[in-house]
Amino acid sequence: MISFCKSSGFIKSICSKVLIGITCLLMPLFFGQLQAQNYATEHYLPPFHNVQNGNDVAEKVVIHLTTMETSPFTVSLYWLSSSGSWVLYTTKTISKTSPAVVTINCNSSSGDCNYLTAMSGGSGDPRTGFKVSGSSPFYVNVDIKAMSQAGSYSSKGLSAKGKEFFSAQFESNADDLGKYGEFISIMAVESGTTTVNFTKNNNWYQTANSTTLNEGEVYILSTDTQADGNIGTKITSDKDIVVVSGTWAGVIGAAGSGAGRDIGVTQLLPTDKLGTDYLVHEGYPSLNKGTHAIVVATENTTYVYANGSYLTTLNAGQNYQYNLKGEGNNLIHLNTSKRSLVYYQGYTSGASSAKNNQGLFLVAPLLDEHNAPPGSSHAHYGRNT
Repeated sequence: MISFCKSSGFIKSICSKVLIGITCLLMPLFFGQLQAQNYATEHYLPPFHNVQNGNDVAEKVVIHLTTMETSPFTVSLYWLSSSGSWVLYTTKTISKTSPAVVTINCNSSSGDCNYLTAMSGGSGDPRTGFKVSGSSPFYVNVDIKAMSQAGSYSSKGLSAKGKEFFSAQFESNADDLGKYGEFISIMAVESGTTTVNFTKNNNWYQTANSTTLNEGEVYILSTDTQADGNIGTKITSDKDIVVVSGTWAGVIGAAGSGAGRDIGVTQLLPTDKLGTDYLVHEGYPSLNKGTHAIVVATENTTYVYANGSYLTTLNAGQNYQYNLKGEGNNLIHLNTSKRSLVYYQGYTSGASSAKNNQGLFLVAPLLDEHNAPPGSSHAHYGRNT
């Protein structure tokens, strides 16, 4: 993420859209843990769900490959064939001083990118994800440019694998103008058949509450309705899966016809890798509504606190929006009595025009008794070394 923030051109514009103000400020605190999550020899990349609406037709997907290893090594990208076999898409050689980029151009009229964008919900585009592997650990970041909109997510590496997840989408008090979309993109990563179950509301187009996937196949929960009730949709499976969720061309603040739109998306962590303590802050002071830290409970009777003060009690899948507007650079300690998902949504600057540049990302939990790696004697940031 640090090298990503320092990039130029298209990547810099994307970086601003995913709120580097807060990301880069908190990076020294979370770097050890983010490194452990993101820095891996294997990554699985579920696709975005591409909801077309005039000025958000997908133009290209850009995959960034970076590493801290000084010796060059090869990274291979694979896609899934119709026969269910992994097929080599391309290879790149990277090192600490030589990152690489893979660009996938999309159909200019349909927005179909073939890979990493699913045009259909359900199992309509089952072979749109990627597996990325190398002989040494590396980071992967995925950007998408869709005309006036853009979005980005960072792979969590092997830590992305799990059997229970709760989704993240934009939270908003704005009117739904009929031009937004929300999605949950699920990818099977183990051999054989994986059964996936959903605990969801009726907003999603897909009426089934379960599906089966083979290794590498993708299933998309989709809707063109942006609704806060979609947040915290529960996904479980009998084998490991990887999940990306978010909002396509959504809005977090101003209501009405002048509402700005953008893409907010993140790769989720499974519940067994979440925690109970998080630090957040506003980032850029904003003139617009919607800069929130959103807490999603993963268990019933979860108590939520901010800086030691009780806020509310949540059941599994319910969420609480902590309003960060006006907090500036004050660090807010969010604490929950049980493991919870916390993510941030906000703007790229304090200007009124920033309503057009919104994003969201997962907040890394502080290490605690729930998620500290073996050998840690106390809760702290990073590894015991």
